[in-house]
Amino acid sequence: VVGVKGVQVEEIYDLQSKCQSPVYGFIFLFKWIEERRSRRKVNTLVDETSVIDEEIVNDMFFAHQLIPNSCATHALLSVLLNCSGVELGTTLSRMKAFTKGFSPEVRGFSNSFSNVCYI
Repeated sequence: VVGVKGVQVEEIYDLQSKCQSPVYGFIFLFKWIEERRSRRKVNTLVDETSVIDEEIVNDMFFAHQLIPNSCATHALLSVLLNCSGVELGTTLSRMKAFTKGFSPEVRGFSNSFSNVCYI
């Protein structure tokens, strides 16, 4: 994955079995149904499980998806760029350094101009 060394993506079907190698993250997939979008309720209340400290939010890597059909890329970037023990390679290391401290919205905007999201 764009110069990342020592990691691989695997499908996991059973969470009961013990993993033989380090797990850096999970990406859960679901089938998208357009009609569900209109039924989502907007909840403006922030509860105690939400992170509202911008310094904490901006220190972890998360980018709002602005490019259509790039959810898998964004999911992989979110896992990889939040793992301290992963050798990212030149491209992702530069991207991580460049976007450090950006809000998720600005990261999404900067990713939309990056070749990484078009791979």
